Amino acid sequence: MCFLWGSCSSRLELVQQEHRQRQFRRTPQFLHVFASDGYSAGYYSYLWSDVLTADAYGAFVEGGGPYDHKVAERLRKYIFSVGNTVDPAEAYRNFRGRDPRVEALMKKRGFSGSEPKAAPGHGIRQ
Repeated sequence: MCFLWGSCSSRLELVQQEHRQRQFRRTPQFLHVFASDGYSAGYYSYLWSDVLTADAYGAFVEGGGPYDHKVAERLRKYIFSVGNTVDPAEAYRNFRGRDPRVEALMKKRGFSGSEPKAAPGHGIRQ
């Protein structure tokens, strides 16, 4: 098969060269987030809304569960029924009794919030 391209080593060199060129053409995954102010602001809003929903769900978990009527009533009273007549941050504080915490989102995404633990055999020796 190597006779089509001259020698196997030259074909290998072509493949390796193409691979190196592809690496330089590859766009970093989050470049679009920082490319313009509009997209980054929208992405931040999306992340912040995820913080709010995760923290609000935490109110239900701390109460009687996802169907807790008292927490649902507070959510309706302080968030849904006031709409945009009250500052959103103030409305959330009225509902939750505090500002939203990022830790709720971290927990939702699988981070415990505690100190990271090293894999067995890979920790710092004391």
